[in-house]
Amino acid sequence: MAEVYLARQRSLGRQVAVKVLRSSLSGDENYVQRFYNEARAAASLVHANIVQIHEVGRIDGMHFIAQEYVRGQNLGQYLQRHGPLSVPFAVTILRQACAALQVASEHSIVHRDIKPENIMLSVKGEVKVADFGLARRQNANVNLTQVGVTMGTPLYMSPEQVHGNSLDSRSDIYSLGVTFFHMLTGAPPFEGDSPLNVAIQHVQNEPPDIANIRRDLPAELSQLIHRTLAKSPDDRFQTPEELSQALRVLHGDSTEVLWPTATDLLGSSNFAAQGTSRVDATQRLDRAMKQESKRSGQSQRPSRPKLVVALLCCVAFFGAAMVTMLAMSLRRVDPLRISRAQQLALVSRRESAESQFALAQELHTEQGYQSVRWFFSGDEHYVHMANIALGRYYLEASHFDPNRALPIFETLTSLDEAERGFRAAGLAGEVMVYHFQGNFAKSLESMSALKVHQLMRELPVDLREEIERISERNQRAIRQSRR
Repeated sequence: MAEVYLARQRSLGRQVAVKVLRSSLSGDENYVQRFYNEARAAASLVHANIVQIHEVGRIDGMHFIAQEYVRGQNLGQYLQRHGPLSVPFAVTILRQACAALQVASEHSIVHRDIKPENIMLSVKGEVKVADFGLARRQNANVNLTQVGVTMGTPLYMSPEQVHGNSLDSRSDIYSLGVTFFHMLTGAPPFEGDSPLNVAIQHVQNEPPDIANIRRDLPAELSQLIHRTLAKSPDDRFQTPEELSQALRVLHGDSTEVLWPTATDLLGSSNFAAQGTSRVDATQRLDRAMKQESKRSGQSQRPSRPKLVVALLCCVAFFGAAMVTMLAMSLRRVDPLRISRAQQLALVSRRESAESQFALAQELHTEQGYQSVRWFFSGDEHYVHMANIALGRYYLEASHFDPNRALPIFETLTSLDEAERGFRAAGLAGEVMVYHFQGNFAKSLESMSALKVHQLMRELPVDLREEIERISERNQRAIRQSRR
């Protein structure tokens, strides 16, 4: 529905996330209404566990929401990479989500789309509920039939939502229960080959007994989870606070929860030196763009339809406050969505492979890293360096695509003995990719190859420690699957 970008509010010197309604939807009043519903619903809810809204508006026909930027990743991404969570960690997430939903309930607001992708995990140890795009007040007369009365995500949708009935906070409790089930088992209770099939199961089928999947769960906790998944709202916890109190009785206020490291939550992989920070690189890139423009005698500005997604574009999102758009999308989109002429200028041939690779590091784009191979295919050293960086790029949270990273690393692992460093980087990349794909056995095979060929010493210490942690998680996941 929208694309999300990281931006900087110059007046206050803070980072914000800017959601821009896709241009293809800006002419559809139903989607525009949903977009503004999200802003109004979330803006009325001020709480540490809710992503805060700063501003909403329209500029040159483009609708936007400027909101709090949460440094980390969503729960869905974390589960995809790390599998089932420990009980204390899952309970910590659930209790903070309950706190957010309790505030919404007190304002008679139903989220209607609780799922792992809408629960953010901050590197500071905070859980924040996001995307109130389907939220509305209980019994509100809002006609969005073109969008769909039962809009939501079938994997996490309550039975009454499937039926299109009126909803209250107990529907969000059901969706939170499905999310809790997913956190503890690695998958939601109902899956199928179509959204309709899954939705019907929520209405007709009882969920699997979680005690048969996670045998380490206390019986009381298993009962609590199944109570949240009751078909009738009357049989569930009646408020998020009631659910939170039940969790507190079971687990107290334990401080033993180990929050993931920033590395885990940001999905970063340090295959090669990053150089300066992304912001500094972006500022240098802005200067490079201006220099290229002067050298070519051009002073063109990006066309108006591309204004919001330009690399460094200032728009008056906060009235007089100017917000600088940074080259970093929070979704898997190319952060350099600028004109083709500018892209060609930016990745034009430099005087050497070394300077071409240095430019690619500054740009930090797919095209930038590929340009080393395009222009200097004979310089194998820097081509391999660019390939490592490109593989790392595909494993970063903002454009996470392990399927595209894998062939790159496989190519590096096939190099001969003279290229031991690059072979080691390729195998380390395979360890990560296979882990992220859930292929724990293959990940362990690549780790074994690193050790058998004595390639571990070729890796930087931080990378070596990172893949060793991944291998430990692989072994735990395999042991759990055999129970």
